[in-house]
Amino acid sequence: MKNSVSERAKYSFEDTRRRKKEKYADIERILKEKGYKTFNDAFIVGSLGSFDPANEACIRRLRITPRYATLMKKLMVSDVIKWSRDIYVEHVTGIRQYAE
Repeated sequence: MKNSVSERAKYSFEDTRRRKKEKYADIERILKEKGYKTFNDAFIVGSLGSFDPANEACIRRLRITPRYATLMKKLMVSDVIKWSRDIYVEHVTGIRQYAE
């Protein structure tokens, strides 16, 4: 059963990445036409804090140091979990946990 969940997550990450890249493709094209060097990709973090392994290629492309990349991942995942929890608690109780 674990494999089917990870396969679904993998497909979901791939689909989300594809849609994000399509969303910004026009901007990328316009910038390239103006002579800019562009890189169109996405960081994908699931609503429960899962981190897409394909984010690693983007991290390397952006030349983020391994030490900072580790911190960045922790901060991104932590923030996603915090806000997902807030949405759930507000849904159940009607009380928001964090101010924006």
